[in-house]
Amino acid sequence: MLRRTYVAVVMTAGLVIGSIGASASPAAQVSIDGPGITGLDDPSQSTTPASTSTSLPSVPTSGQLIPVIPVDPAVTQSTTVLPTSPLSTSITIPPTSTTIRPPSTSADGLPSVTPVPLDGAPSTAPLIPSSVTPSTKGAVKPSSSTTATTLPPSTPAELRSAVLSAVGAAGGQRSVLVVVDGKVLVDDRSTSAVIPASTQKLYVAGVALQQLGAGYQFETQVLASQVSGSVTDLVVVGSGDPSFTSASLRKLAAAVKSSGVTAITGNLLVDDSRFDRVAIAPGWKPSFSPGEAGLLSAFMVDGNHRNEPIFRADPALSNLLRFQTELQKIGVQITARLGRGSAAGMTKVASHKSEPLDVLVSHMGKKSNNTYAEMILKELGVSRAFGSTVSGATAVQSQLDRLGVIGPTRFVDGSGLSSLNRTSAASEVSLLSRMDSTKARSVFRSSLAVSCVDGTMKSRFCNTPAAKKVVAKTGTIDGVAALSGYTVTASGKQVVFAFLLNDLRASSSGRVAIDAALLKIVSYVG
Repeated sequence: MLRRTYVAVVMTAGLVIGSIGASASPAAQVSIDGPGITGLDDPSQSTTPASTSTSLPSVPTSGQLIPVIPVDPAVTQSTTVLPTSPLSTSITIPPTSTTIRPPSTSADGLPSVTPVPLDGAPSTAPLIPSSVTPSTKGAVKPSSSTTATTLPPSTPAELRSAVLSAVGAAGGQRSVLVVVDGKVLVDDRSTSAVIPASTQKLYVAGVALQQLGAGYQFETQVLASQVSGSVTDLVVVGSGDPSFTSASLRKLAAAVKSSGVTAITGNLLVDDSRFDRVAIAPGWKPSFSPGEAGLLSAFMVDGNHRNEPIFRADPALSNLLRFQTELQKIGVQITARLGRGSAAGMTKVASHKSEPLDVLVSHMGKKSNNTYAEMILKELGVSRAFGSTVSGATAVQSQLDRLGVIGPTRFVDGSGLSSLNRTSAASEVSLLSRMDSTKARSVFRSSLAVSCVDGTMKSRFCNTPAAKKVVAKTGTIDGVAALSGYTVTASGKQVVFAFLLNDLRASSSGRVAIDAALLKIVSYVG
Protein backbone atom coordinates (compact mmCIF):
# COMPACT_ATOMS: atom_id res chain seq x y z
CA MET A 1 0.00 0.00 0.00
CA LEU A 2 1.27 3.45 -0.88
CA ARG A 3 1.49 5.94 1.97
CA ARG A 4 1.89 9.59 1.33
CA THR A 5 4.42 11.55 3.35
CA TYR A 6 3.65 15.04 4.56
CA VAL A 7 5.79 17.72 6.08
CA ALA A 8 4.05 20.32 8.21
CA VAL A 9 5.54 23.75 8.31
CA VAL A 10 4.87 26.52 10.81
CA MET A 11 5.81 30.03 9.77
CA THR A 12 6.92 32.71 12.20
CA ALA A 13 8.42 35.98 10.97
CA GLY A 14 9.11 34.37 7.59
CA LEU A 15 11.01 31.37 9.04
CA VAL A 16 10.27 27.67 9.03
CA ILE A 17 10.36 26.58 12.64
CA GLY A 18 9.19 22.99 12.77
CA SER A 19 8.43 19.77 10.92
CA ILE A 20 7.03 16.33 11.28
CA GLY A 21 7.08 13.44 8.84
CA ALA A 22 5.57 10.00 8.36
CA SER A 23 7.47 6.90 7.38
CA ALA A 24 6.83 4.93 4.23
CA SER A 25 5.74 1.34 3.87
CA PRO A 26 8.43 -1.36 3.80
CA ALA A 27 10.03 -2.16 0.47
CA ALA A 28 9.05 -5.25 -1.46
CA GLN A 29 11.50 -8.02 -2.35
CA VAL A 30 13.11 -7.55 -5.74
CA SER A 31 13.57 -10.28 -8.31
CA ILE A 32 17.16 -10.81 -9.39
CA ASP A 33 15.90 -11.06 -12.95
CA GLY A 34 14.10 -7.73 -12.80
CA PRO A 35 13.46 -5.47 -15.79
CA GLY A 36 16.26 -3.73 -17.56
CA ILE A 37 16.84 -0.07 -18.31
CA THR A 38 13.88 2.01 -19.43
CA GLY A 39 13.48 5.51 -20.74
CA LEU A 40 16.85 5.70 -22.53
CA ASP A 41 15.62 6.31 -26.02
CA ASP A 42 16.94 9.65 -27.22
CA PRO A 43 20.64 10.29 -26.58
CA SER A 44 20.61 13.22 -28.96
CA GLN A 45 18.74 15.51 -26.60
CA SER A 46 20.36 18.43 -24.82
CA THR A 47 22.22 17.65 -21.60
CA THR A 48 20.61 20.55 -19.77
CA PRO A 49 17.01 20.63 -18.57
CA ALA A 50 14.65 22.53 -20.79
CA SER A 51 13.59 25.90 -19.50
CA THR A 52 9.97 25.58 -18.52
CA SER A 53 7.52 27.79 -16.79
CA THR A 54 6.61 26.04 -13.58
CA SER A 55 3.63 26.82 -11.44
CA LEU A 56 4.94 26.75 -7.91
CA PRO A 57 2.86 26.39 -4.77
CA SER A 58 2.04 29.50 -2.81
CA VAL A 59 3.65 30.14 0.55
CA PRO A 60 1.82 27.91 3.04
CA THR A 61 -0.21 29.41 5.80
CA SER A 62 0.38 28.57 9.45
CA GLY A 63 -0.11 24.92 10.21
CA GLN A 64 -0.73 23.89 6.60
CA LEU A 65 0.63 20.53 5.47
CA ILE A 66 2.93 20.53 2.46
CA PRO A 67 2.85 17.33 0.39
CA VAL A 68 6.13 15.66 -0.46
CA ILE A 69 6.90 12.90 -2.96
CA PRO A 70 4.84 9.82 -2.15
CA VAL A 71 7.09 6.85 -1.58
CA ASP A 72 6.51 3.23 -2.45
CA PRO A 73 9.85 1.40 -2.62
CA ALA A 74 8.12 -1.58 -4.17
CA VAL A 75 7.46 0.38 -7.35
CA THR A 76 10.98 0.89 -8.63
CA GLN A 77 10.41 1.36 -12.35
CA SER A 78 8.14 4.39 -12.10
CA THR A 79 9.55 7.81 -12.77
CA THR A 80 6.23 9.54 -12.15
CA VAL A 81 5.83 11.92 -9.25
CA LEU A 82 2.31 11.48 -8.01
CA PRO A 83 0.33 14.68 -7.47
CA THR A 84 -0.65 15.58 -3.97
CA SER A 85 -3.02 18.09 -2.49
CA PRO A 86 -2.55 20.18 0.64
CA LEU A 87 -4.77 19.14 3.49
CA SER A 88 -6.65 21.62 5.60
CA THR A 89 -5.93 19.78 8.83
CA SER A 90 -3.67 21.58 11.31
CA ILE A 91 -1.33 19.77 13.65
CA THR A 92 0.79 20.76 16.61
CA ILE A 93 4.53 20.30 16.14
CA PRO A 94 6.46 19.09 19.20
CA PRO A 95 9.35 21.26 20.39
CA THR A 96 11.85 18.45 19.71
CA SER A 97 11.39 18.90 15.95
CA THR A 98 12.40 22.54 15.96
CA THR A 99 15.26 23.36 13.64
CA ILE A 100 15.38 27.11 14.00
CA ARG A 101 13.93 28.53 17.16
CA PRO A 102 11.03 30.95 16.87
CA PRO A 103 12.64 34.32 16.22
CA SER A 104 12.84 36.64 19.16
CA THR A 105 13.14 40.36 18.67
CA SER A 106 16.55 41.93 19.20
CA ALA A 107 17.40 45.50 20.03
CA ASP A 108 17.51 46.44 16.35
CA GLY A 109 14.05 45.02 15.75
CA LEU A 110 15.24 42.00 13.73
CA PRO A 111 14.28 38.38 14.47
CA SER A 112 17.02 36.33 16.14
CA VAL A 113 17.80 32.74 15.14
CA THR A 114 19.96 30.21 17.03
CA PRO A 115 20.96 26.80 15.60
CA VAL A 116 19.87 23.98 17.91
CA PRO A 117 22.55 21.30 18.49
CA LEU A 118 21.80 17.62 18.98
CA ASP A 119 22.06 17.83 22.75
CA GLY A 120 19.58 20.72 22.86
CA ALA A 121 22.12 23.31 23.98
CA PRO A 122 22.72 26.43 21.87
CA SER A 123 25.61 26.01 19.47
CA THR A 124 28.66 28.18 19.91
CA ALA A 125 30.52 26.74 16.91
CA PRO A 126 31.64 29.35 14.37
CA LEU A 127 29.93 29.19 10.99
CA ILE A 128 33.21 29.46 9.04
CA PRO A 129 35.95 26.81 8.88
CA SER A 130 39.03 27.49 10.98
CA SER A 131 41.04 27.93 7.80
CA VAL A 132 39.02 31.03 6.98
CA THR A 133 40.01 33.88 9.25
CA PRO A 134 37.56 36.76 9.70
CA SER A 135 39.19 39.95 8.57
CA THR A 136 38.33 43.59 8.37
CA LYS A 137 40.78 44.14 5.54
CA GLY A 138 39.15 45.72 2.54
CA ALA A 139 36.32 47.26 4.55
CA VAL A 140 35.70 50.83 3.50
CA LYS A 141 35.40 53.27 6.37
CA PRO A 142 33.08 56.26 5.96
CA SER A 143 34.80 59.54 5.30
CA SER A 144 33.89 62.95 4.01
CA SER A 145 35.57 62.15 0.70
CA THR A 146 33.68 58.87 0.15
CA THR A 147 30.35 59.04 -1.63
CA ALA A 148 27.37 57.19 -0.23
CA THR A 149 27.24 54.86 -3.25
CA THR A 150 30.71 53.44 -2.53
CA LEU A 151 30.18 52.80 1.17
CA PRO A 152 29.73 49.19 2.27
CA PRO A 153 26.45 48.35 4.04
CA SER A 154 26.70 49.32 7.69
CA THR A 155 23.17 48.72 8.99
CA PRO A 156 20.78 45.78 8.59
CA ALA A 157 18.48 47.91 6.47
CA GLU A 158 21.31 48.88 4.13
CA LEU A 159 22.42 45.27 3.78
CA ARG A 160 18.89 44.10 3.13
CA SER A 161 18.37 46.75 0.46
CA ALA A 162 21.70 45.99 -1.24
CA VAL A 163 21.11 42.22 -1.36
CA LEU A 164 17.53 42.52 -2.61
CA SER A 165 18.62 44.98 -5.28
CA ALA A 166 21.35 42.60 -6.45
CA VAL A 167 19.21 39.46 -6.72
CA GLY A 168 16.24 41.40 -8.05
CA ALA A 169 18.27 42.36 -11.11
CA ALA A 170 18.21 38.74 -12.30
CA GLY A 171 14.41 38.60 -12.52
CA GLY A 172 12.52 35.32 -12.37
CA GLN A 173 11.45 33.59 -9.17
CA ARG A 174 13.62 33.26 -6.11
CA SER A 175 13.92 32.07 -2.54
CA VAL A 176 16.56 33.83 -0.45
CA LEU A 177 17.53 33.74 3.22
CA VAL A 178 20.56 35.35 4.88
CA VAL A 179 21.23 34.87 8.60
CA VAL A 180 24.00 36.96 10.18
CA ASP A 181 25.18 36.03 13.68
CA GLY A 182 21.88 34.23 14.27
CA LYS A 183 19.68 37.10 13.04
CA VAL A 184 17.63 37.00 9.86
CA LEU A 185 18.75 40.08 7.93
CA VAL A 186 17.41 39.15 4.48
CA ASP A 187 14.28 37.10 3.85
CA ASP A 188 13.01 37.20 0.29
CA ARG A 189 10.32 34.54 -0.12
CA SER A 190 12.49 32.16 1.88
CA THR A 191 9.75 29.52 2.17
CA SER A 192 8.85 29.49 -1.54
CA ALA A 193 9.30 26.07 -3.13
CA VAL A 194 11.71 26.35 -6.06
CA ILE A 195 14.16 24.17 -8.01
CA PRO A 196 17.44 23.74 -6.07
CA ALA A 197 19.69 22.40 -8.87
CA SER A 198 22.88 20.89 -7.38
CA THR A 199 22.38 22.42 -3.94
CA GLN A 200 20.19 19.29 -3.60
CA LYS A 201 23.45 17.47 -2.84
CA LEU A 202 23.60 19.25 0.54
CA TYR A 203 20.80 17.01 1.80
CA VAL A 204 22.50 13.84 0.55
CA ALA A 205 25.83 14.82 2.12
CA GLY A 206 24.32 15.76 5.48
CA VAL A 207 22.13 12.68 5.79
CA ALA A 208 24.82 10.25 4.55
CA LEU A 209 27.35 11.53 7.09
CA GLN A 210 24.78 11.18 9.86
CA GLN A 211 23.28 7.84 8.82
CA LEU A 212 26.26 5.95 7.36
CA GLY A 213 29.11 7.75 9.14
CA ALA A 214 32.23 9.41 7.75
CA GLY A 215 34.20 6.15 7.83
CA TYR A 216 31.70 4.05 5.84
CA GLN A 217 33.18 2.17 2.86
CA PHE A 218 31.57 0.48 -0.13
CA GLU A 219 32.93 -3.09 -0.48
CA THR A 220 32.79 -4.92 -3.81
CA GLN A 221 33.26 -8.66 -3.16
CA VAL A 222 34.10 -11.76 -5.18
CA LEU A 223 32.83 -15.11 -3.91
CA ALA A 224 33.51 -18.60 -5.26
CA SER A 225 32.17 -22.12 -4.91
CA GLN A 226 35.54 -23.08 -3.39
CA VAL A 227 38.60 -21.25 -2.12
CA SER A 228 41.22 -22.09 -4.73
CA GLY A 229 42.14 -24.04 -7.84
CA SER A 230 39.57 -24.69 -10.53
CA VAL A 231 36.23 -23.35 -9.29
CA THR A 232 32.81 -24.05 -10.70
CA ASP A 233 31.21 -20.66 -10.06
CA LEU A 234 32.54 -17.18 -9.32
CA VAL A 235 30.27 -14.27 -8.40
CA VAL A 236 31.05 -10.54 -8.30
CA VAL A 237 28.79 -8.82 -5.76
CA GLY A 238 28.26 -5.14 -6.59
CA SER A 239 28.24 -2.73 -3.67
CA GLY A 240 27.11 0.40 -5.48
CA ASP A 241 30.59 1.93 -5.15
CA PRO A 242 30.55 5.06 -7.35
CA SER A 243 34.35 5.36 -7.17
CA PHE A 244 35.11 1.86 -8.54
CA THR A 245 37.39 2.27 -11.58
CA SER A 246 39.21 0.25 -14.23
CA ALA A 247 42.19 0.20 -11.89
CA SER A 248 39.95 -1.16 -9.12
CA LEU A 249 38.75 -3.87 -11.49
CA ARG A 250 42.33 -4.91 -12.28
CA LYS A 251 43.24 -5.03 -8.59
CA LEU A 252 40.17 -7.12 -7.84
CA ALA A 253 41.07 -9.59 -10.59
CA ALA A 254 44.65 -9.82 -9.27
CA ALA A 255 43.31 -10.50 -5.78
CA VAL A 256 41.19 -13.36 -7.14
CA LYS A 257 44.23 -14.98 -8.73
CA SER A 258 46.32 -14.40 -5.58
CA SER A 259 43.69 -16.25 -3.58
CA GLY A 260 44.52 -19.40 -5.58
CA VAL A 261 41.75 -19.41 -8.18
CA THR A 262 43.21 -20.71 -11.46
CA ALA A 263 40.14 -21.48 -13.56
CA ILE A 264 36.38 -20.95 -13.71
CA THR A 265 34.48 -23.76 -15.39
CA GLY A 266 30.81 -23.19 -14.56
CA ASN A 267 29.36 -19.70 -14.25
CA LEU A 268 30.89 -16.23 -13.96
CA LEU A 269 28.09 -14.20 -12.43
CA VAL A 270 27.28 -10.70 -11.20
CA ASP A 271 25.01 -10.08 -8.22
CA ASP A 272 23.70 -6.52 -8.56
CA SER A 273 20.66 -7.03 -6.34
CA ARG A 274 21.76 -4.49 -3.73
CA PHE A 275 20.19 -1.76 -5.88
CA ASP A 276 17.33 -1.73 -8.34
CA ARG A 277 18.12 -1.56 -12.06
CA VAL A 278 16.49 1.79 -12.78
CA ALA A 279 19.38 3.56 -14.50
CA ILE A 280 18.05 7.13 -14.38
CA ALA A 281 16.12 9.23 -11.87
CA PRO A 282 12.68 10.85 -12.20
CA GLY A 283 12.64 14.08 -14.15
CA TRP A 284 15.83 13.42 -16.11
CA LYS A 285 16.10 13.70 -19.84
CA PRO A 286 17.35 10.40 -21.31
CA SER A 287 20.36 12.32 -22.63
CA PHE A 288 21.52 13.13 -19.08
CA SER A 289 23.12 9.67 -18.97
CA PRO A 290 25.89 8.89 -19.54
CA GLY A 291 27.06 12.51 -19.80
CA GLU A 292 25.78 14.33 -16.73
CA ALA A 293 25.49 11.12 -14.68
CA GLY A 294 26.49 7.53 -15.41
CA LEU A 295 23.89 4.80 -15.81
CA LEU A 296 23.01 3.78 -12.26
CA SER A 297 23.89 0.22 -11.28
CA ALA A 298 25.09 -1.65 -8.20
CA PHE A 299 28.13 -2.83 -10.19
CA MET A 300 29.66 0.31 -11.67
CA VAL A 301 33.05 0.86 -13.35
CA ASP A 302 34.46 4.30 -14.19
CA GLY A 303 31.15 5.91 -13.31
CA ASN A 304 29.34 4.00 -16.09
CA HIS A 305 29.94 6.90 -18.47
CA ARG A 306 29.52 4.75 -21.58
CA ASN A 307 26.98 5.03 -24.36
CA GLU A 308 27.28 1.85 -26.44
CA PRO A 309 23.87 0.22 -27.03
CA ILE A 310 24.97 -3.08 -25.44
CA PHE A 311 26.22 -1.22 -22.37
CA ARG A 312 23.05 0.84 -22.04
CA ALA A 313 21.02 -2.37 -22.25
CA ASP A 314 22.74 -3.89 -19.19
CA PRO A 315 25.62 -1.99 -17.50
CA ALA A 316 26.23 -4.65 -14.83
CA LEU A 317 26.67 -7.51 -17.33
CA SER A 318 28.85 -5.33 -19.55
CA ASN A 319 31.11 -4.59 -16.58
CA LEU A 320 31.20 -8.32 -15.75
CA LEU A 321 32.53 -8.95 -19.26
CA ARG A 322 35.31 -6.45 -18.54
CA PHE A 323 36.11 -8.35 -15.33
CA GLN A 324 36.35 -11.59 -17.30
CA THR A 325 38.82 -9.92 -19.65
CA GLU A 326 41.00 -8.77 -16.73
CA LEU A 327 41.02 -12.28 -15.24
CA GLN A 328 42.04 -13.80 -18.57
CA LYS A 329 44.84 -11.26 -19.01
CA ILE A 330 46.54 -12.54 -15.85
CA GLY A 331 46.15 -16.22 -16.69
CA VAL A 332 42.87 -17.33 -15.09
CA GLN A 333 41.28 -19.89 -17.45
CA ILE A 334 37.59 -19.21 -18.08
CA THR A 335 35.17 -21.52 -19.86
CA ALA A 336 32.24 -20.30 -17.78
CA ARG A 337 28.97 -18.80 -18.93
CA LEU A 338 28.33 -15.14 -18.03
CA GLY A 339 25.13 -14.21 -16.28
CA ARG A 340 23.41 -12.84 -13.22
CA GLY A 341 23.01 -14.79 -9.99
CA SER A 342 23.33 -14.97 -6.22
CA ALA A 343 26.43 -15.56 -4.13
CA ALA A 344 24.49 -17.13 -1.26
CA GLY A 345 26.46 -19.90 0.46
CA MET A 346 29.72 -19.12 -1.33
CA THR A 347 33.11 -18.20 0.12
CA LYS A 348 34.68 -14.76 -0.22
CA VAL A 349 37.98 -14.91 -2.10
CA ALA A 350 38.64 -11.21 -2.77
CA SER A 351 37.22 -7.74 -2.17
CA HIS A 352 37.84 -4.09 -2.88
CA LYS A 353 36.89 -1.26 -0.51
CA SER A 354 36.27 2.34 -1.50
CA GLU A 355 37.80 5.33 0.21
CA PRO A 356 35.88 6.38 3.36
CA LEU A 357 32.59 8.19 2.87
CA ASP A 358 34.01 11.56 3.95
CA VAL A 359 36.34 11.44 0.91
CA LEU A 360 33.49 10.46 -1.42
CA VAL A 361 31.19 13.16 -0.05
CA SER A 362 33.93 15.74 -0.47
CA HIS A 363 34.36 14.76 -4.13
CA MET A 364 30.58 14.86 -4.59
CA GLY A 365 30.29 18.33 -3.07
CA LYS A 366 33.36 20.12 -4.35
CA LYS A 367 33.18 18.69 -7.88
CA SER A 368 29.38 18.45 -7.87
CA ASN A 369 29.62 14.83 -9.03
CA ASN A 370 26.11 13.73 -9.98
CA THR A 371 26.86 10.00 -10.17
CA TYR A 372 28.28 9.94 -6.64
CA ALA A 373 25.17 11.70 -5.34
CA GLU A 374 22.79 9.21 -6.95
CA MET A 375 24.69 6.14 -5.80
CA ILE A 376 25.02 7.42 -2.23
CA LEU A 377 21.28 8.16 -2.27
CA LYS A 378 20.50 4.58 -3.33
CA GLU A 379 22.79 3.29 -0.58
CA LEU A 380 20.79 5.34 1.92
CA GLY A 381 17.73 3.52 0.62
CA VAL A 382 19.24 0.16 1.62
CA SER A 383 18.52 1.11 5.25
CA ARG A 384 14.86 0.87 4.29
CA ALA A 385 15.44 -2.65 2.88
CA PHE A 386 15.95 -1.69 -0.76
CA GLY A 387 18.46 0.42 -2.69
CA SER A 388 16.44 2.65 -4.97
CA THR A 389 16.16 6.36 -5.64
CA VAL A 390 12.66 6.44 -4.15
CA SER A 391 13.60 4.61 -0.94
CA GLY A 392 16.73 6.77 -0.67
CA ALA A 393 14.58 9.89 -0.87
CA THR A 394 12.39 8.52 1.92
CA ALA A 395 15.47 7.83 4.04
CA VAL A 396 16.65 11.41 3.54
CA GLN A 397 13.30 12.86 4.60
CA SER A 398 13.18 10.62 7.68
CA GLN A 399 16.71 11.53 8.78
CA LEU A 400 16.02 15.24 8.29
CA ASP A 401 12.99 14.85 10.55
CA ARG A 402 15.17 13.23 13.21
CA LEU A 403 17.67 16.07 12.94
CA GLY A 404 14.89 18.62 13.29
CA VAL A 405 15.43 19.98 9.79
CA ILE A 406 12.59 21.04 7.52
CA GLY A 407 13.01 18.82 4.49
CA PRO A 408 12.49 19.69 0.84
CA THR A 409 8.93 19.99 -0.42
CA ARG A 410 9.65 17.42 -3.12
CA PHE A 411 12.76 15.24 -3.22
CA VAL A 412 13.12 13.02 -6.32
CA ASP A 413 16.86 12.60 -6.97
CA GLY A 414 20.18 13.05 -5.19
CA SER A 415 22.09 15.15 -7.71
CA GLY A 416 19.64 17.97 -8.38
CA LEU A 417 19.54 17.25 -12.13
CA SER A 418 15.80 16.73 -11.95
CA SER A 419 13.57 19.73 -12.56
CA LEU A 420 10.94 18.03 -10.38
CA ASN A 421 12.80 18.75 -7.13
CA ARG A 422 11.44 21.53 -4.94
CA THR A 423 12.98 23.06 -1.84
CA SER A 424 13.38 26.48 -0.24
CA ALA A 425 16.08 28.76 1.10
CA ALA A 426 14.60 28.30 4.58
CA SER A 427 15.03 24.53 4.29
CA GLU A 428 18.64 24.76 3.13
CA VAL A 429 19.60 27.28 5.82
CA SER A 430 17.90 25.00 8.34
CA LEU A 431 20.08 22.09 7.18
CA LEU A 432 23.28 24.17 7.10
CA SER A 433 22.65 25.46 10.61
CA ARG A 434 21.80 22.03 11.97
CA MET A 435 24.85 20.33 10.48
CA ASP A 436 26.97 22.96 12.18
CA SER A 437 25.86 21.56 15.54
CA THR A 438 26.61 17.90 14.81
CA LYS A 439 29.78 15.83 15.16
CA ALA A 440 29.97 15.79 11.36
CA ARG A 441 30.36 19.58 11.22
CA SER A 442 33.97 19.72 10.02
CA VAL A 443 33.54 16.89 7.50
CA PHE A 444 30.37 18.45 6.13
CA ARG A 445 32.02 21.85 5.75
CA SER A 446 35.10 20.37 4.11
CA SER A 447 32.85 18.83 1.45
CA LEU A 448 31.91 22.29 0.19
CA ALA A 449 33.86 24.27 -2.38
CA VAL A 450 35.83 27.33 -1.23
CA SER A 451 35.81 30.52 -3.27
CA CYS A 452 38.94 31.01 -5.40
CA VAL A 453 40.40 27.80 -3.94
CA ASP A 454 38.84 24.58 -5.25
CA GLY A 455 36.01 22.67 -6.90
CA THR A 456 33.19 24.52 -8.59
CA MET A 457 34.22 27.71 -6.74
CA LYS A 458 37.86 27.67 -7.86
CA SER A 459 37.50 30.60 -10.26
CA ARG A 460 34.74 32.38 -8.38
CA PHE A 461 35.21 35.57 -6.32
CA CYS A 462 38.92 35.75 -7.16
CA ASN A 463 40.43 39.24 -6.79
CA THR A 464 37.54 40.31 -4.55
CA PRO A 465 37.12 40.61 -0.77
CA ALA A 466 35.15 37.33 -0.92
CA ALA A 467 38.11 35.25 -2.10
CA LYS A 468 38.64 32.27 0.26
CA LYS A 469 35.74 33.47 2.44
CA VAL A 470 32.73 31.74 0.82
CA VAL A 471 32.28 28.04 1.61
CA ALA A 472 29.31 26.79 -0.37
CA LYS A 473 27.54 24.40 -2.72
CA THR A 474 26.85 25.69 -6.20
CA GLY A 475 23.84 24.81 -8.34
CA THR A 476 23.28 25.38 -12.04
CA ILE A 477 20.87 23.88 -14.55
CA ASP A 478 19.07 25.61 -17.40
CA GLY A 479 17.20 28.62 -16.01
CA VAL A 480 18.39 28.01 -12.45
CA ALA A 481 21.29 29.42 -10.43
CA ALA A 482 21.85 28.63 -6.76
CA LEU A 483 24.46 29.03 -4.05
CA SER A 484 24.10 27.98 -0.40
CA GLY A 485 26.63 27.86 2.40
CA TYR A 486 28.65 29.94 4.84
CA THR A 487 30.71 33.13 4.83
CA VAL A 488 31.92 35.92 7.15
CA THR A 489 31.39 39.67 7.03
CA ALA A 490 34.10 42.35 7.08
CA SER A 491 33.24 42.92 10.73
CA GLY A 492 33.76 39.24 11.55
CA LYS A 493 30.12 38.16 11.80
CA GLN A 494 29.20 34.61 10.82
CA VAL A 495 26.75 34.11 7.96
CA VAL A 496 24.58 31.24 6.76
CA PHE A 497 22.88 31.86 3.42
CA ALA A 498 20.88 30.29 0.61
CA PHE A 499 20.19 31.86 -2.80
CA LEU A 500 17.89 29.89 -5.11
CA LEU A 501 17.01 31.71 -8.36
CA ASN A 502 14.63 30.18 -10.92
CA ASP A 503 13.03 30.99 -14.29
CA LEU A 504 16.07 32.93 -15.43
CA ARG A 505 16.65 33.90 -19.03
CA ALA A 506 20.18 32.62 -18.52
CA SER A 507 21.71 30.83 -15.55
CA SER A 508 24.76 33.08 -15.90
CA SER A 509 22.70 36.16 -15.07
CA GLY A 510 21.61 34.49 -11.83
CA ARG A 511 25.19 33.70 -10.93
CA VAL A 512 26.18 37.34 -11.50
CA ALA A 513 23.31 38.49 -9.27
CA ILE A 514 24.19 36.03 -6.49
CA ASP A 515 27.85 37.02 -6.58
CA ALA A 516 26.94 40.69 -6.35
CA ALA A 517 24.75 39.95 -3.33
CA LEU A 518 27.49 37.91 -1.62
CA LEU A 519 30.01 40.72 -2.12
CA LYS A 520 27.62 43.05 -0.30
CA ILE A 521 27.33 40.53 2.54
CA VAL A 522 31.09 40.02 2.81
CA SER A 523 31.67 43.80 2.86
CA TYR A 524 29.04 44.36 5.58
CA VAL A 525 30.54 46.36 8.46
CA GLY A 526 27.48 46.42 10.68
